[in-house]
Amino acid sequence: MSLLSVEELSVTFTARGRKDATAVDGVSFAVDQGQVVGLVGESGCG
Repeated sequence: MSLLSVEELSVTFTARGRKDATAVDGVSFAVDQGQVVGLVGESGCG
């Protein structure tokens, strides 16, 4: 059993006068006890 489980996460940001920006699209992951997880974005500044 995982300590944290995420399935099909999608995040979209909306700013006035701008096109929607999708930050995350369909991400799934699980974190088990004792694991360390890091997330780095496309630019490397995650």
